Amino acid sequence: MWVEYKTGWKLLEDRKHINFTDKCGIGQLKLIGTWDLHFYQINQIKRIRIVKRSDGYYVQFCIDAERNIEIKPTNKTIGLDVGLNSFYTDYQGDKVDNPRYLRKSEKS
Repeated sequence: MWVEYKTGWKLLEDRKHINFTDKCGIGQLKLIGTWDLHFYQINQIKRIRIVKRSDGYYVQFCIDAERNIEIKPTNKTIGLDVGLNSFYTDYQGDKVDNPRYLRKSEKS
């Protein structure tokens, strides 16, 4: 179970407390644990999600951060054959079975 907030929250100046201003009665919460919120500006936080798990409540912060990953081209080509009997066959002849058991477990 989770509740998502795009508005209706305010991170306090010490960045160890969060105040919910949506009049649902949550109020102010103290953030405990490890966090790296001081690295980010307030306007980089796009969403906050309150998640209930078996061992308590957690606050997740969705941060708008740019990631620059430089991928070097390998100039190699592979081939994949998607089929009915097997999920796919690669260029070396290795076959991967269809995920039929996964679909059966998802239905039940």
